[in-house]
Amino acid sequence: MKLSIYREVTNLIRSYELIEPDAGLPFRLLVHHLMFVTNHWHDCIELIFVLEGSVTVYLNNEEIELCENDLYLINARQVHALQSKENNTLLVLQLPTEYLSEQLPEIEQYSFDCCSTRFSQRDQKPFDVLRIIIAKMFQEICLERAHSQLFLKSQYYELLDVLMRYFSVHEKRQDTSAEARKLERLTEIMDFIREQYASPLTLTDVAKQVYLSPTYLSKFIQQHLGMTFKQYLNLIRMNAAVKDLMTTDFTVATIALQNGFSSESSFTRLFREFYGMPPGEYRRKNGGSKKLLLSNDGWKKEYVSINHKQIFQKLSRFLEMNKEVARLPEALSVAESSEMVLIKTSKAGKKRDMSYKKLMTVSRAKELLLARIQTDLRDLQRDVGFEYLRFHDIFADELHVYDEDMDDEPIYNFTYVDMIVDFLLEIDLKPFFEIGFMPGKLASKPETLFYEESNISQPKSEEKWCGLVEAFMQHLVDRYGVKAISEWYFEIWNEPDIFLFWRESPQLFYPFYEKTFQTMRAVCPTARIGTPGIFSLPGGENDTFLKEFSTYLLAHDLRPDFISVHVYYNNQIPLNYQISLSEAQKFYISSDPTYLDKSIQHLKMIFHEFSDCEWHMTEWNSTFSHSEPTNDTAFKAPFIIKTILENQHQLDSFGYWLFSDLHGEYSAPKQEFHGGMGLVSRSGLKKPGYYAYQFLNQLGNRILAQGEGYVVTKSGTHQYQILTYHYQHFQNLYAKEGGTTSANPYDAFPEEVIKGLSLKLTHLKAGKYEIKEQVLSKECGSVYDLWDETVKEVGEGEISADLLRYLKEVAQPKQAIKQVDIQESMLIEQFLKPHETRLVEIRWLR
Repeated sequence: MKLSIYREVTNLIRSYELIEPDAGLPFRLLVHHLMFVTNHWHDCIELIFVLEGSVTVYLNNEEIELCENDLYLINARQVHALQSKENNTLLVLQLPTEYLSEQLPEIEQYSFDCCSTRFSQRDQKPFDVLRIIIAKMFQEICLERAHSQLFLKSQYYELLDVLMRYFSVHEKRQDTSAEARKLERLTEIMDFIREQYASPLTLTDVAKQVYLSPTYLSKFIQQHLGMTFKQYLNLIRMNAAVKDLMTTDFTVATIALQNGFSSESSFTRLFREFYGMPPGEYRRKNGGSKKLLLSNDGWKKEYVSINHKQIFQKLSRFLEMNKEVARLPEALSVAESSEMVLIKTSKAGKKRDMSYKKLMTVSRAKELLLARIQTDLRDLQRDVGFEYLRFHDIFADELHVYDEDMDDEPIYNFTYVDMIVDFLLEIDLKPFFEIGFMPGKLASKPETLFYEESNISQPKSEEKWCGLVEAFMQHLVDRYGVKAISEWYFEIWNEPDIFLFWRESPQLFYPFYEKTFQTMRAVCPTARIGTPGIFSLPGGENDTFLKEFSTYLLAHDLRPDFISVHVYYNNQIPLNYQISLSEAQKFYISSDPTYLDKSIQHLKMIFHEFSDCEWHMTEWNSTFSHSEPTNDTAFKAPFIIKTILENQHQLDSFGYWLFSDLHGEYSAPKQEFHGGMGLVSRSGLKKPGYYAYQFLNQLGNRILAQGEGYVVTKSGTHQYQILTYHYQHFQNLYAKEGGTTSANPYDAFPEEVIKGLSLKLTHLKAGKYEIKEQVLSKECGSVYDLWDETVKEVGEGEISADLLRYLKEVAQPKQAIKQVDIQESMLIEQFLKPHETRLVEIRWLR
């Protein structure tokens, strides 16, 4: 294939162009060395690849600075300009929409968001694929092989596939004809200014030409070009003057007057603003030529040789990379861009619900004696500060609470109970007791559950059970006082509505609950005594039990102080009173992201007679499996934040299950990351879910705005917080199969899509502000992902003490702090990857 390379002097200064003689190719690949290109638009998608130097793109009132290896895509019919003050080399790929529409008829419904400068070095993989394709295109053109056209077309289709998969934004265009009319009018205005720029042109002159009022025309130009009429006219004049300066021997004064400037001094002053030096010095430094002169044929074309060696040196790393990177393993497209949300900071806002801070949970009371748990809870109180901690099995045999002497008489010992309660009070936590399970010597049957066995049978003696409960309550009153006890919570039994935790007839539980309730109330009438933790099962499988229990409470005048509810997203669990435990081991996940909200409403409907009670979510999570791979991942942060922000107003507490991976339901974890449900790992490594609570705790006490994926708060004087998150729910196949055999836990989620958010804060007090941003994602703050990456390098096995210290120090959200001057408003634009969370704190300084 013969390759013609020429230099064409048009509106592009010193621009080089690669021309394919065969018109059958659906693209143009250009090499540019440019200084300035005035505002223009075309029916091409234009992909700019900076090989060396830098260039500034002016688009939509933004200035985008591009440096070496940066990629930036300009959509068709977007008005844009380019400028550079240094030598540069660009590869520019133009994709005409007339060809695109043949292959993609729906292309008019899409635009592309492709800007490599928005992403860190580790997130450049999608852009590297584009760089590789463009490098291969350039190489093929230069090789001039027999079947180059076929190869180039294959690269063109691969590039389209990458753009659609990873960078496309679906747009709901209301009226494309209206957009076309605006562009047509804009083109008419721009063409007239370009034709008449050398004359003493005014805004009124242009307005008359296009039959618009000067006022409307001024706003129209400002809106669509991002600058005033005068600024645009100066750009056109400057562009033409620079061409004269570089290609003629005219004096500076002549060039100024021939291009519409009122005087040499005004031209020189403006030239300094553009290029930082006077015109004469610019001409000398950049080798102004007299070879190209204006003729009757217009600008002549001068064929030159491009420095292919230099370009290939720049492209070599991507051509080498092509040997290793054929395709991206995961899609990374841009979701439909959201409309800009305006947030008036001067309004008072709505008082923020803080129920999420009321309750946290550990599994069993005994765990609160472990040094690891105590250390981690101290950190939690420092970083978040909860009010209550809920736990099971306060009568566990390991705590030596209940024993019997030789005559079978009860012996009570509350030594370890006191240690537990004292520790909680020391770190400003109040106990939330779950009164269960059954002490071994008081149990009627050897029915146990979990690795560290908890007996779930009814007592062999109702009298002895009530005696234990009475002694326990009386001890607490004697040691801590009625006032303190009246602030604590007491929940009677755990999930008797499902077979796992109460294997007798449901009708036997109701009187057992009544006796326990009355015994506790007799000792301390002001104690907060609630229902057992009740479970929301799919399809209402346990509704009969719950309705009968509600009826029993009313009939026996039992008014609990609170209703305790549990919700997990496992919605296909065949748990009922007839199945065996082995049948209940496959954990399905609901594909409905609103499952928790619907479950709460369902339970409230059943217990509608107790609507005046407190409602506590004493357990909730995406699953109740302690070996669910997604539990360790970055997914948990937006899951927790979204669930709390969207549902906490319905409840008095929101107790996440659970705090630590160390618990007695299973044996001690043999691996640091095994899909445990905890916010911290066995060694105290903070998972993304932990930082979710930390982010929530850093929000203000008044909500200014809240929507899908964001909340904006305020606190104090001129202090604002913006929490954004990109939540992805489980893909349907993963939910229906109850998991996946994939080694990558992120395969549980749909195709990766970037979420765009645009929030504008208005009515800000003018001055200097400090802006602090924290980013939590797979790459920043997710200890599992860092560990996974590290293990690939050092191999499987136990984590060394040095590696553990490293993970604790490094696996934290990324932070950046800067100071900016703000007048009245501030625009926050973010593009969040799946499972990414960001907290922006804005504080007025002076």
